[in-house]
Amino acid sequence: MKFLLLLLFFVFPLHASTLEEDYIQLKPYEQLIVFPNTATINLLTPYVEKGNAVAAYILAAIYEEGKAVPKDENKAFELYLLSAQKNPLAQMAVANMYVSGRGTQINLEEAIHFYDMVIASNNEKIKEEALINKTKLQQIIKTQNQVNELEKNALLANPIAMMQMAELCLASENTVCGYIWLSLCRQNALFEQSFERIDDAIEELIPMMTMEELTTAEEEILLIQKAFDKLNKNN
Repeated sequence: MKFLLLLLFFVFPLHASTLEEDYIQLKPYEQLIVFPNTATINLLTPYVEKGNAVAAYILAAIYEEGKAVPKDENKAFELYLLSAQKNPLAQMAVANMYVSGRGTQINLEEAIHFYDMVIASNNEKIKEEALINKTKLQQIIKTQNQVNELEKNALLANPIAMMQMAELCLASENTVCGYIWLSLCRQNALFEQSFERIDDAIEELIPMMTMEELTTAEEEILLIQKAFDKLNKNN
């Protein structure tokens, strides 16, 4: 459980001098922090207000897990961000929350920024994890950029891109997206040699969709087709 990370402050030594000073201030209250209650909140709040990064991290974890207080991921993110000024554990937490969108908006570029902070820190226990997470994230961003470029070309009525979008949607089991692009390929008389295969694929998708999804897909098809017709007129 994420809350168990609180124990790190009372088991492993801290090397950053300012962070160690913050830790030393809270060491006498170890029992109260590891088993939090309302008194823990009252204890930590003044330390947080004075810029104690360890107190901010612990209070963030309490809010994230809903220990002794109602769960509040927005508050947790704010506190992690405050602690992240000098705390690698908080930097990791902020990065992960930027990835998942918990307590804040998804921001993959900011996530990479905070993973880089962890990698540059002297916390060997989590540097490798941060590097792995950053590498995975960079690959996701690269893939997203490729998908965005493919979709951009598909929306310009590029036949190859349209079919590739359909195949990509089907590969990711996005039936609505697959239905939209297959239908557009069929309506625009693309890949005539594959009409039968496209029709079969569309027929297979229909039973997998709800009426609401089918309606949404048809509305999207109409909008895209109007854009295609406008492009054809301009050309």
